[in-house]
Amino acid sequence: MAPRWRAPFRRLLLRGGSLGLFYVVHPHRLVVAGIMDLRRDPKRLIGEMNRRLPRR
Repeated sequence: MAPRWRAPFRRLLLRGGSLGLFYVVHPHRLVVAGIMDLRRDPKRLIGEMNRRLPRR
């Protein structure tokens, strides 16, 4: 399991280091939010990741 990045997301660095796999762990499922370029503005990245989460 990758380390927590910003709650609730976890980030796994992919080969090369400029891409990250972002996901959220739930008790019975894993939700992949996306593979993103880590050179982007962190605030915009967080906003986009939050929009990709499924609504409960």
